Amino acid sequence: MSATIERLVAGYEKGRIARREFVMALTALVATQGKAAAQAPTAPIDVGTLNHVSIGVGDVQRSVDFYQSLFGLTVKSRQGTGDNVSAGGNTTVVVNLAPGPGPEFVGIYQADAPSIWHFCLGVNDFDADESMARLEERGVQAFMRTRGESKEIFVTDPDGLLVQLTDTVFCGGSGPRGSVCRGE
Repeated sequence: MSATIERLVAGYEKGRIARREFVMALTALVATQGKAAAQAPTAPIDVGTLNHVSIGVGDVQRSVDFYQSLFGLTVKSRQGTGDNVSAGGNTTVVVNLAPGPGPEFVGIYQADAPSIWHFCLGVNDFDADESMARLEERGVQAFMRTRGESKEIFVTDPDGLLVQLTDTVFCGGSGPRGSVCRGE
């Protein structure tokens, strides 16, 4: 699946895939996500899901209306003014739209220009402190953000793409695993 994501990102960055097509493709991946192939048991961090992708848009409500009316996505959670590391500072509204009943979602943030800010991998049995230690053991620079009771890790890949690590049940909500989402 990571090769598919890499091809999608490359296509988007080179202008071969429109933003809407990119988000639709990621949504389809998330909606059909299953554990098709087991990850190697030696992987230092046991990724179980593609949890979410966060996009920057010019008008949050217009984008929410688009994704709800065309694809039937529902509001998983909303966050008010908060600190969005990948957006470079405070944001006023974050709306997390879900393609189905699971925790997977598309995060929509206000931005000056359309962008893909980051994607998030859901880690099985996520322990943020243990994951940080495993990353540090391998010389990977990462930082941890605490949002309420929830801990989230951010790393950049070799090409500078921001990757977030959370629990597989993370829905952008509250609680220790970020899994308490009320939707609308």
